[in-house]
Amino acid sequence: MKKIKKVLMVPGTIGTSLRRHALLTVATVLLIAASIILGLIPPLVLGQAVDRLTAGEALPFGLILSWFLFSAAEAIAKALREACITAEGEKMTHALRSVMSQKLKRLPASVYQAEESGSLTARFSSDAQAFESMFSSGIASLASDLGTIVGMMVVICQKSIGIGILLTIVLPFLMLWTRHVQKQMLAAHSENRKATAKAQGFLPQTLVCIRSFHVYNAEKFAEKQYDSVIRDSFSAIERTNFFDALYSPVILTCSSAVIAVAISLAGNARFSALFGITAGTAVTIISYVNKIFSPLESIGMEIQTIQGAMAGIVRIREFLNLPQMESGAGQSAVDTHPHTSDADPVLLLRDVSFSYDKVHPVLRSFNLELKKGEHAVLTGRTGAGKSTIFRLLMGLYDADSGTVAIGGLAPRSIPEPEKRHVFACVEQQLQPVDGTVREQITLGNPTISDDACIQALRLVGLDSLIPHLDDSYKEELLSHGQNQLLSIARAVSGDPQILLLDEIASGLDSATEERILDALERASAGRTVLSISHRYRPNPNLRLIELTPLSSQSVL
Repeated sequence: MKKIKKVLMVPGTIGTSLRRHALLTVATVLLIAASIILGLIPPLVLGQAVDRLTAGEALPFGLILSWFLFSAAEAIAKALREACITAEGEKMTHALRSVMSQKLKRLPASVYQAEESGSLTARFSSDAQAFESMFSSGIASLASDLGTIVGMMVVICQKSIGIGILLTIVLPFLMLWTRHVQKQMLAAHSENRKATAKAQGFLPQTLVCIRSFHVYNAEKFAEKQYDSVIRDSFSAIERTNFFDALYSPVILTCSSAVIAVAISLAGNARFSALFGITAGTAVTIISYVNKIFSPLESIGMEIQTIQGAMAGIVRIREFLNLPQMESGAGQSAVDTHPHTSDADPVLLLRDVSFSYDKVHPVLRSFNLELKKGEHAVLTGRTGAGKSTIFRLLMGLYDADSGTVAIGGLAPRSIPEPEKRHVFACVEQQLQPVDGTVREQITLGNPTISDDACIQALRLVGLDSLIPHLDDSYKEELLSHGQNQLLSIARAVSGDPQILLLDEIASGLDSATEERILDALERASAGRTVLSISHRYRPNPNLRLIELTPLSSQSVL
């Protein structure tokens, strides 16, 4: 429960949701109380009817009508209660997902590399959905059932102290049994969620590598890995099903035993003071005994739901505790405002040191400056730190020491609405999104007009796409080179001051490469450009920066 409380105390989640929807919260509480109270009345009315019949009296119409009305009112209250609980659970889950989405935006790139593929998706889908189930089918229903048990125990003790004592003796053992089942289910659900997260990451990984598996005849290798994950999940589910199947028969057996003992003792003269009851009271108590074990049986299901959700909540809590990026943290900017002087560097790394694991440095005391309009190319062996420099400039990582600035600001201190107009990165291949050709270029940015999209397409030589801005984007209809040109159009559509080009001409034939380089020359005009490339056009104004692993050179 402490772990649940920690999640409930996350700012902006459950507490805020309850306050924001106070009317719904009050209605839910009142309907839970009403359904408990109304559920106690029909057995009492039925007992009065049986006592009248055994006494030879006629049943008043009002008594029959009251039983019907109270039964109907109980059913209506339960239906409304479930509707309110479901609505409350959805609103709480929406609040939780909103906080998780804000957290997602602040995660550093290192988290995405450390997390298994599909793990983050599972937190937002199955784990967050489990939280809703925990509230609607778990906590709220559990509170209702516990309230029902307490109410029935109070009435039973008033009607027959002996049966009340009998139930008081039996219920603690059933509670201990419930607690044992609870612990076993929590462990099984935790194992199942871990296995499910691995499976969700394994499937997309397999699809990406499917051609390699076919070429190298490695299908059995992938199958063996997937089977291992599925077996772990199946084993955990089997443990859950075992305790779930065992729990209900134990509850039902105890229910039948209590009723049998109560009836047998009621006819014994020595126990008549404790168990002596009228026929009507017997009917009422038997009805209550059946009902009091029914909530206990439901509690077992609710505990299963809560325990299943607890595993998801632990994962959500872990996600919310992941280290996050703070604006401008970990590195110092040259100034708090962008520089406008041509003499000032628009791209700067000064005495920068960085390592991914804090043990093996990639950069050590590295220096680089580019002024407005300058072009430079980074070359060097794999592991020299070329891609790392890009990641630092884009604010995906913090330098261990030194200064990183782009446009005169620490990368993450650039306001989000302005970032796309300060710098843009063209990656090795277009990363498409679902949507139209326009949305491939703008990525939903409303500040980029249709005219800007058209100019960007013309700049890179994709005039043929201009009439199709509103058409759905079909990646397979364009060649690799055309998709790469589209990625350049995406970058320049925001009219950035700085372009970062990451091996964009790799893997292309010579004719397509020439077309890409022509487009890059047009796109780079008037801009500061830093490229990663092993192939480039000779240019007297182009600065060549060759990196070696653990380089400490100064390039000024």
